[in-house]
Amino acid sequence: MEIQETALPGDGLRHEFTTSGGRQLGVVSYRTGRREAPTPDFGFQPGDTAVVIGTPGGVKALVGLLG
Repeated sequence: MEIQETALPGDGLRHEFTTSGGRQLGVVSYRTGRREAPTPDFGFQPGDTAVVIGTPGGVKALVGLLG
């Protein structure tokens, strides 16, 4: 999987990739640590890949939510 990074001068980075199902996903990570994830109606499809960055406890909680 190829992840493209685009610098947002003064703000942070935008990370974009295309899932195996052909869906495009982008996340903006700001220098302050704030992140913008997909819209609330986004749903993963079988075969999609998620890139997760966080504390061990946060990652474990997310794994629990994804089942």
